[in-house]
Amino acid sequence: MNTRWIVLCCALSASLGGCKRIQDARRLAEQVKAEVNAGSKAPAAPAAPSPGAGPSLQTKTSAATPSEVSSEDAQDGEVSNKLGKYITCFNHVSSRAAESKAYYLRGVKNPKTGPTGKERPFPPYELYADQCFSELDEAAKMKPLGGLDAKAVEYKAALAELDPLLKEARKYYDQRDYLDDKFAKGKELHPRLMSAWERFEAINDSFKSDVVTLNDGVKERALKRLAADPKARLQYLTQSAAAEAKKLVLLADVEQLAQLDPDKYEPALKSLEQAWNTLEEYVNANKAETARLGAWSIFDHNGKDFLKAAKELGRRKRDKKDFNREFFSRSNPKLVDGHPAQVIDKYNSMINGLNTLHFR
Repeated sequence: MNTRWIVLCCALSASLGGCKRIQDARRLAEQVKAEVNAGSKAPAAPAAPSPGAGPSLQTKTSAATPSEVSSEDAQDGEVSNKLGKYITCFNHVSSRAAESKAYYLRGVKNPKTGPTGKERPFPPYELYADQCFSELDEAAKMKPLGGLDAKAVEYKAALAELDPLLKEARKYYDQRDYLDDKFAKGKELHPRLMSAWERFEAINDSFKSDVVTLNDGVKERALKRLAADPKARLQYLTQSAAAEAKKLVLLADVEQLAQLDPDKYEPALKSLEQAWNTLEEYVNANKAETARLGAWSIFDHNGKDFLKAAKELGRRKRDKKDFNREFFSRSNPKLVDGHPAQVIDKYNSMINGLNTLHFR
């Protein structure tokens, strides 16, 4: 959606993108796992799976030795560390680029022809991308992940084109130089901005989709390892609730109320509430354990806010109360109870809180 984004969670060993078919996700995750084992620089082309089948993301069975589990954990940790560099960019730079474009276009009547000089200008936001560039440079020094590395290079190049353009445009509009040149530079900058945004968005969507797929595979395997560890019960229940929350927020990301599928949304909402209730029961019985985490209360508060907002969206669907007809639906939809933008915003706050927790 134009100005709403879903924050990605770091993998468990340390979370909107588009989703691929499950078999594609599994094949890609297996490619990376095989690549790490072999130490190769690029994965071989995967064999086509037979109908209804596909490489599994399951961890090893209970017959696995501790060294095997430890090896898988180490391999996933290495992949996770690299993916975390990319996720930092998505959670900050990519989302801000989308917001910058949306804000700028509020002052452009026709995006194809650009500003006429008669509209009220809305200066595009700067990206403050220095940290992202550093993360990309660090990731480039880590163990290769095949085609993902090539996409990272392309992403950095697109960002290197967009970032200075936004700085230039921001300065031009902030200083109101358009009053001195009759919008000449504004008209000259417009096609360059739109072209740079288009190139960045294209690689961002493709790159992010691959990173999300790999990160989901890492988290899935880590969650299974946590489930088998009695000492990691709190972490397991927390991450399980977060996984259910992600399933729900993806279903909530709609433009119109008619697009919300109650047959999928309601079961997902019930699964989240059940996971959260199980987590809450454990926390109430083990308060000393959560006290050691420090920021647990923030995660807990944000998680409950997300569940409340998600329920409000479900009620809107049930009662046929269109969120787009509410007063703040256009200017600040995050203020509208049960608006998808509010649901996503509350989810993002919850995940930001989760990413600050250190269980070990």
